[in-house]
Order: sequence, then C-alpha cells, then structure tokens
Amino acid sequence: MEEDTGRDTPTPVHNTLEAGQNETSRQNSIFVFSRPLGRRDFIVSLTVIFLVKYLIEAGLVAYLIGKFYSPLDFLNPIYSYRFQYLETLPDWMSIIYFLWTFPFIWALVVLSVRRTYSAGGSPSMGIFVLIPWVNVAILLALACAPEYRRSKTPAPATAQFREMNLIAATVIGISGGVLTAVLGTSLMLSNDFSQYGLTLFLGLPILATAVSTALTNSVSSLNGVQAAIQGLLTLVVTAGALILFAFEGVICLFMLAPLAIPLALLGGIIGKLITDAVDYQNQSVGLMVIFLPTISVVDQTLPPPPERIVTTSVEINAPIQTVWDRFIDFQEITGPRHWIFSTGVAYPIRAEITGHGAGAVRHCIFSTGPFVEPITAWDEPHRLAFDVTEQPHPMVELSFYKNLHPPHLSGMLQSKRGEIRLETLPNGNTLLTGNTWYEFHAEPVNYWYTWCDWVIHRIHIEVLEQVKKIAETQTQNEAVQNVSKFEALTR
Repeated sequence: MEEDTGRDTPTPVHNTLEAGQNETSRQNSIFVFSRPLGRRDFIVSLTVIFLVKYLIEAGLVAYLIGKFYSPLDFLNPIYSYRFQYLETLPDWMSIIYFLWTFPFIWALVVLSVRRTYSAGGSPSMGIFVLIPWVNVAILLALACAPEYRRSKTPAPATAQFREMNLIAATVIGISGGVLTAVLGTSLMLSNDFSQYGLTLFLGLPILATAVSTALTNSVSSLNGVQAAIQGLLTLVVTAGALILFAFEGVICLFMLAPLAIPLALLGGIIGKLITDAVDYQNQSVGLMVIFLPTISVVDQTLPPPPERIVTTSVEINAPIQTVWDRFIDFQEITGPRHWIFSTGVAYPIRAEITGHGAGAVRHCIFSTGPFVEPITAWDEPHRLAFDVTEQPHPMVELSFYKNLHPPHLSGMLQSKRGEIRLETLPNGNTLLTGNTWYEFHAEPVNYWYTWCDWVIHRIHIEVLEQVKKIAETQTQNEAVQNVSKFEALTR
C-alpha cells in the first residue's frame, strides 16, 4: 500500500512504445528524459562518465605533452584553466576537445534532468548543470535527494491539450525562442556587462531553442528529430533577428556558428523532453527563463583567463641586419590579402617608430586604427620587445548598418605585449619570429582561442611576409649592384 504523502501525484506522459519494445530498456536509456532515475544509478552513471573522460584525457595529456592532468584540474568548472593543457598543441586540438566534450555534456544534462524529475523537481532544473560552480551544488543535491513516488496513470487531459496544428505550434515556439534571445541579448548589452561570454555564447543558444521547443511541445507533440530541426530553425531565425536589430554582425555570428549549432540541437531536444513530463509543463518554461540570469551572475564572477601566446616564424634569404632594418619601420603592405581580412577583421598596413632604443614608441597602423607599442627591449639586431598600451577595435562588423559596434568588440580581445626575435641560420639566412601575448575575456575560451590564434597568426604572416619580401628584394638588388661594381672594377 502506497504511503499518502499529502501531495498531488504528478503523472508523466510516456510516448507510445513500438510493438515488442522493452519498457525497462527504455527507462534505462540515457536518451530518455521523462523516466525515473534512482540515486544509485545516477551516482554510478555519473562516476563512469567522469572516470572515462578523465582517464582518457589524462592519458593523452601525459602522452602528448608529458604533464600530469590532476583530478582537481579536471573537475575545475572554469574551462580556461583546463584548456592550458592544450597550449602547446596545434590550434585544431581545441576543436577536437570541444567535439570530444560535447557527448559528455549531453549525457550529464540528460542524467541531471532525469534525476531531477525522479526526485520530484521540475526537469528543467537539470539544465542548470551547465553553469560553472552551480553544477557542483546541483549534482551533489541530486545525488542525495530521496525518491519521489508518483502515479503511473497518464494524465487524461493530455491528448486534448496537444491538439494544435504542428505548423501553428512551431511558429509560436520559434517566436517565443527568438523573443527570449532578443530580450536576453538586449538586457546584456544595455547593462554593459563586463563579461558575458557564458551567458551570450552558451546560455542563450540553449535557452532560446529550449524555450522554442518547450512551447511547441506543450501544445503539439514533437518527436526528437522534429525538436532538433526546430532548434536549428530557431537558431537561424534568431541570427537573422540579431542582425536585423543591429545587435550583431554577420562575421561574429559566423564565428559563433560551429559552437551554437550543437548547442541549438541540445537545447531543442531538452525543451521537448522536459515538457514530456506534463505535470511540470508550466513550471518548466518559467524555470528555464531564470537559467539566463543565473548563468549571467556566475559569468561576472569568473576570474580572467591566463595570457596566451601566438608564435609565427619565417625564414628569410637576407642578412640579419637587413631584416632588422626592414622590420623596424616596414613599408605599407601591398598585394593580395588573406580572405578573412575582407570580412572586416582588422589587418596591418604599415609601421612607424619614433625614437631609438628602449623607450621609443612604435605605432603599428591597422585598418581600424593604430596600436601604440612602447619599446621595452632593443637588442639590435636580435630582439625587439614592446608593450601594447592602446589598441583599435579588432574588426568592423559586416552588417546592413554603418558603424555597428557590439560591446563585446571592446575589451574581450586584448593584446598585452609582443616580441620579435631574429636568428642567423647555418645557411646564412635569417629566422624571423613574431610573438604576441593576448587575453580573451569570454568563455568558453577553449573555443574562442582557436579563432583568435588563427587570426593573430594570419596577422603575423602579413607582417613577416612583407618584411621577407622587402628584405630579400633589397638583398638581391645589393647583390646585383655588387656584381656590377666588381665588373666595372675589373674592366
């Protein structure tokens, strides 16, 4: 005989099972949200997920870079501190890391949503495990929470509740998701938050698409494929709305797309499956809305990421002194540029220097303005080092509107200092190496570092190849002149 808890017993709606399908196997599937998940199964599943991910990553870190990846580093919820282990690896490794991590994020969210449902809470609370620091408290609470007994009788009004035409329901859902994204973006930008990377780049794509499919699934049942497709449609319409309302430009959204697309798929399916528990439909949408303010609060408290360095080298067929002279005050860059610079990304034009030696000031003129670089070390012709005290905007947004300047273009990417090293090679050529140290103040840095490293590397190439072209041309001209002088003397 069941104990009377004095509470209404909510009743989950189970999708109709195919003939012969085993109900027990469905309940144990990590891809089904609206099924109970006991404490023991939750703890075991969570432990297995963490152990598999940690052991494989720790083994790869030890093999590739010879460092010990401690469990504390692995459990650190701040992505930038875990990403330091990839610094010495090729840039594309950060993309591999993101793709590798995403299935584990999916599994973690699924387990948390199911466990929250089983413990008597609104399933939408499970998505809060995506928020650093908050996720630790939620996982501990879910591991300790007792089971909540509920009736297995389906709610009789469910079929009537979900009779709206699917197209009309989809329009309502996408409209709600886009409105959520626009209002969320407007709130962040109007309050001039100093740091909102997690909120804007992670929280908003998930929330907007989850709200979209939750609204649709509440009035017209979706399957998993339909929910995923609606999530993508919501993302596309949201991108168009952000461009239309002058919140973002095309290039920033293009850079965000590889991150936002899988998040939209995840958010779309989350919204559908957490509203499969119809006893919590009204609560689910409301609780999802507070997801954004919660992640925003955490966003403001995250410590700044560590400095990162980008290094680029070219070999130049010219004496070291000639290369030094050509770099110190390089002429205006001519010729075809890389395609990325035609999109509005700032590119170098020329350099000017005032003074000589440490204390001189170098101005590196970019398409968006000058970098002001006081010289801190002048070891001619081997090393030149400088700080960056002023810098222009990193890009001009590609948009229908002139002078569009989203707040995240100011301060997120900060060049801190730079260095040029010259070395004479055994064959007489000169190895010219450029180093740039920078900070990027937005999570997830393991994603944005890939873009930043690539763009800065392209900027290095523009400058170094210009110096190479001028130095080698000068060397060839001097060689021709010397030959002419020698011939004139021997006549």
